[in-house]
Amino acid sequence: MQALMNKAVSISQILGGIVYPRHCFYCERFISLQPALRICSTCQSSLQLNAPPFCQRCGRTAPQDALCVSCEEWQTPPGTLDHTYFLFTYQGIARQLIYEFKINEAEYSKSIIRHYLEGFLNHIPNPWDHIDYIIPLPPHKKTRLQKNDMNTTLARILGALIQRPVRPILKRTRTIAKQTALSRFERLSNPKGSLAIARSVGLAGKRLVLVDDVITTGATSEEAAHVLKEAGAKQVNILALARGEI
Repeated sequence: MQALMNKAVSISQILGGIVYPRHCFYCERFISLQPALRICSTCQSSLQLNAPPFCQRCGRTAPQDALCVSCEEWQTPPGTLDHTYFLFTYQGIARQLIYEFKINEAEYSKSIIRHYLEGFLNHIPNPWDHIDYIIPLPPHKKTRLQKNDMNTTLARILGALIQRPVRPILKRTRTIAKQTALSRFERLSNPKGSLAIARSVGLAGKRLVLVDDVITTGATSEEAAHVLKEAGAKQVNILALARGEI
């Protein structure tokens, strides 16, 4: 009887390993216990998480009530966005995680992102209770490999966490040059006039949070904030998964 029970346990463990893989998605290190998240402790500690206090311009870690080194160096002026927040630096493990989410629609990547996003929200000083709508930035034309609109998926995850409605009201009015092929100064002006409101939901006096996967210069989110404030929004913040270096 005991032998049969041991055999049943062994079979269930094998099947469990097939349905719920026990290796880290990044380094493929075996995780001995059934993981809640498919990322090992070593890779978790290697993730470059953005931590408060945040720069008043770009959202990077900075001294309290001050600008970060990058914004000081570039003499970044105040923008239209009220606050910028992001979870990771866009490299290494975070970059692969976003790829798995964006291209492969891996369910485990959504779980990892949801876990870190929920923890990150506790670091944001502004109360999320005052947010009226969550607005995903509209995607560029999808690549052949891309299966989903990542920003809308992210917006829905955030909406479920803070119990606020998602309103995909922005649209792209023209195709813009690929940002990675441009200089910093060209990137800043590239998105001008590329966004508009597709449908009105009554934005007068509303507090909004934009959602994007990766920020580089922040020019696209600045353009979105400009369009939304022209339509009457009182406050526009942005929350992104990661920020890339220019």
